[in-house]
Amino acid sequence: MTEGLILIGEILRPQGNKGEVRIFPYLDNFDQYKRLKEVFIIDKDCVEARYGVIGIRSQGKYIAIHLNGFNSIDKAETLTGYGISVPKEWLAPLPEGHYYHYEIEGMNVYDEEGQYYGKITDIFSTGKGSNDVYIVKDNKEREILIPAIHDVIKKIDLKEKRITIHLMEGLVD
Repeated sequence: MTEGLILIGEILRPQGNKGEVRIFPYLDNFDQYKRLKEVFIIDKDCVEARYGVIGIRSQGKYIAIHLNGFNSIDKAETLTGYGISVPKEWLAPLPEGHYYHYEIEGMNVYDEEGQYYGKITDIFSTGKGSNDVYIVKDNKEREILIPAIHDVIKKIDLKEKRITIHLMEGLVD
């Protein structure tokens, strides 16, 4: 990721034939997107370009966005697979107990007895209304999937970059 920018979605494909693109949103709240006047597009080589936003609309679980300078399906197609980012300070504060993915990724995971399980390397969003799943990898590259639910996640300490989990049966073999 480019320094200082937070990834808020991935461009999936053109949306219609007038230059809009369909994005898979990484933020849960559509209002966060409606406020955007500009975004940064990050290509596969991590090169960023800044674009003005002409319009944004909800498309079910996706978002359609029309960027300045993109007025055809062919032009929009060139953005497929790229990331959409914004500076961290452009994001609205979240309610107590809610976190952006960038705040959670890289955190160390321990159980209630203090046993270390690894770092959160990725977060899998299961869709609106469903919980995220944290992907935790240890030093041996063993992967553990941790559901982001209150029964499992007991404490998140942003300062210490530490998450404490309650090990439910079957969570770790």
